[in-house]
Amino acid sequence: MRVQLTRHLACVKHHEGKRNLSIDTLESNGGNECTEGFLKCEECDQIYPVIDGNAILLENVAEYVSSRPTLLGKWILSSKTAAVKEYLKELSSTLIKPNKSQENNLYEVDGPLYETYNWAQFDFDSDDRFLSLMKHKLYPNDLYNKVVHSTATNLDGAALDLGCSSGFAAFQLAKKFAFVIGVDLSFSFISEARRRMVSLRQGNLDFIVADCLRPPFLPNKFDLVIALNIIELMDVEQLLDRIHKLLKEDAEVAFSSPYDYNRTQLGSRVNPQSFRQLLQKSGFRVETRYVTGESFIPWTLKINNRTYLFYYVDYLRARKASKTKR
Repeated sequence: MRVQLTRHLACVKHHEGKRNLSIDTLESNGGNECTEGFLKCEECDQIYPVIDGNAILLENVAEYVSSRPTLLGKWILSSKTAAVKEYLKELSSTLIKPNKSQENNLYEVDGPLYETYNWAQFDFDSDDRFLSLMKHKLYPNDLYNKVVHSTATNLDGAALDLGCSSGFAAFQLAKKFAFVIGVDLSFSFISEARRRMVSLRQGNLDFIVADCLRPPFLPNKFDLVIALNIIELMDVEQLLDRIHKLLKEDAEVAFSSPYDYNRTQLGSRVNPQSFRQLLQKSGFRVETRYVTGESFIPWTLKINNRTYLFYYVDYLRARKASKTKR
């Protein structure tokens, strides 16, 4: 992680998000990149590891790796410093047996949806069997491009991509904002996004492992938050509450969703109308063009060579309407 990112982070154990973190860099690339070390809360002493350049801002790292058992072994083998290796070995003694609700390997490198989302963002081929059948040329990342295209440039602003996967939208937003942060719960997605970031030498963005419902940031921080195709994967009211706290006054948020509850039973069920109503009740002002009209934007996921998911997703934008959530 970039060392300067530390000043934007907050301890997730403090709900108001006003407890700053300090960084102990144990291994670096010789510049401003911490490749191994710890972030520490200055008040409660909670620590968050930085592993292979990826900051893991989760309150319970043991619970996280318990549902991703292959990760811990990889971390121990790849760790370069004695302090981190010892931390990880101690972590291994506190693992718990995961239940079904904790099985979160879907989006890790050995999970069934990791390549699916990479394909949708970066790795698709225009000669793909399914895409070549389309009468009109469609690309899986058209949705992300549309969101970025409809976003005004703010070269002094900061943007946040919640549920960023491997980071395509964040990379595009970095052309319009001073700084962009991508957040995802998948260590594999964040590792891939940071690999691309380093390869492209793009200096005004970074990616961290964190929970969208426990974002590790100071309040009133962002000029834009985007949350694309994630509201059906989590508690919507909690998500809106967190986003409201993160946005500056009158700042903007962009959502898209296929409202597909076959992928998970975790989310709060909403439809286009009820979601717009919930936004207004949660202290947001839905922008006029999105108040009544639904969007139908194509979004495609490739599960394997014989199976694809094709969605028409809804897309809308809103602004933070009140200093205190109504």
